Amino acid sequence: MLQSNFIRWSGAALLVNGALFAIAQFVHPEDADPNALLHPLWSPLHFVVAVAFAIGAFGVVGLGRAQAGQAGRLGKVAVGVALFGAIISSIAAFVEVVLPSLVATHPGPKSMTAMLDPSGPVAWVLPIFLLTLVGFLFGYVLLGIAVMRAGVLPRLAGLVLTVSTIAHFAPIHLVKATSGVAFGLALMWLGFALWSRNSEAADRVAPVR
Repeated sequence: MLQSNFIRWSGAALLVNGALFAIAQFVHPEDADPNALLHPLWSPLHFVVAVAFAIGAFGVVGLGRAQAGQAGRLGKVAVGVALFGAIISSIAAFVEVVLPSLVATHPGPKSMTAMLDPSGPVAWVLPIFLLTLVGFLFGYVLLGIAVMRAGVLPRLAGLVLTVSTIAHFAPIHLVKATSGVAFGLALMWLGFALWSRNSEAADRVAPVR
């Protein structure tokens, strides 16, 4: 029962993670915009993303448990890397919350692209974002493949998760934003599947009163 409840609530966590991320990506300023960090929504949106992935880390663990028997070694590796990806993504998003205040007095463009310049004013963020790139990209791609391989949860959701994760790193803003929304919807789909699957299991074993 405890295991079932854990998996069920991890589904709710993925639902929240996906919904918050999809909304944030839908209205996210273009990274290459020279005034992106000055946009009034920049810090609030990244705070939302940070919270989303902090909650989503719990969801990743529950997803791994739900298909542990069918996903095999790939599933364990995928969960481990995706969990790291969720945690480092949350940390990176918190960094992006404070970036505007850190670069406010520096001359030059206030774009995310400029912030990734090794000679820029906040070059110390580069290792964090490189780790985020590796953890997010490989973690969620592997997680999507593990979902498709296990067949416990909707395989199409795993495919959407895999493809949207890769597409999210495209240099074109429209592709990045659209794939970000698709990524969020894939997490919501998997979260709903976990929630409803374990709700049905709980109903089957509930005592008759």
